[in-house]
Amino acid sequence: NVFQFEYLPLSDDCSRPHRYLIDVYTGANKHSGTESAIYFTLVGTESRAACRRLDDGIRQNFTDGAINHFVMTCDRHLGDIKYMWIWHDGSGYAEKCDWFLNRIIITDTLYNAKYFFIHNGFVDEDSETTPVVMKLATKDDIAYSHGLVRNNLSRKMTDDHLWMSLMSRKTDTNFSRLQRLGVCFSILFMTMIANAMWYGVAEGGPSASAKIHIGPISFSLNALFTSVLGALCVVPVTAAITIFFLKSAKKVKSNELPQPAHEQPEHSGQNISAVEIKEDEETHINDEI
Repeated sequence: NVFQFEYLPLSDDCSRPHRYLIDVYTGANKHSGTESAIYFTLVGTESRAACRRLDDGIRQNFTDGAINHFVMTCDRHLGDIKYMWIWHDGSGYAEKCDWFLNRIIITDTLYNAKYFFIHNGFVDEDSETTPVVMKLATKDDIAYSHGLVRNNLSRKMTDDHLWMSLMSRKTDTNFSRLQRLGVCFSILFMTMIANAMWYGVAEGGPSASAKIHIGPISFSLNALFTSVLGALCVVPVTAAITIFFLKSAKKVKSNELPQPAHEQPEHSGQNISAVEIKEDEETHINDEI
């Protein structure tokens, strides 16, 4: 998961001064992903980025329901980004050719400004000759975009739901899958212990044999009493554990993830190796002697 959520540089990227983070959201329906090569161009008020390939050269990106993260650098600051052109070359096979693009979020790290580009549609094979032009989304576009309810429900189920997120978590949070699994086990074991503690406490009372019927479901007041006491024992503890995990800081690792090979930036001066420097120093010392 750590490798999946990392912001990796584009495969054709070099180390340039201005840095942008790119979050790409692919549709969650079947056959929404693509294996085609995707290209894009950003148009800002101050400059325009050259055509870039949207790929890091390491991971398998743009699968169904995926959220992919990239880093792009530019020689000049783009200013306020107004348009984004995007297309693919149609190299994917059969159903992996077209791509259902949900949205793309560009973050300018210089000013920490976010730019939303919403598409909610397919980028088809014709985009190679006629690129899809996405205009910067306004607040109304974001608030009333098509599929907003579905996207929020999908995020709630895959990221916020404790049990579902064990298998399908797509965003990076401090609450890792291992921690979520520990909380799930704590809920199970504490529920079993709490039910065993309060089992049969009120069996001798007058309400032990009373039944409550709600349609096809029937239960006794004793069972309801045991469930309430068990919940009072389990919920505060598990909620505290969850909050501790959510508020915890991420662990910083010393080793870095593998990076793709990039072109070296051009320098105005000549590249001098360490051997040449050593030879020059020896020559200078001999001349002085």
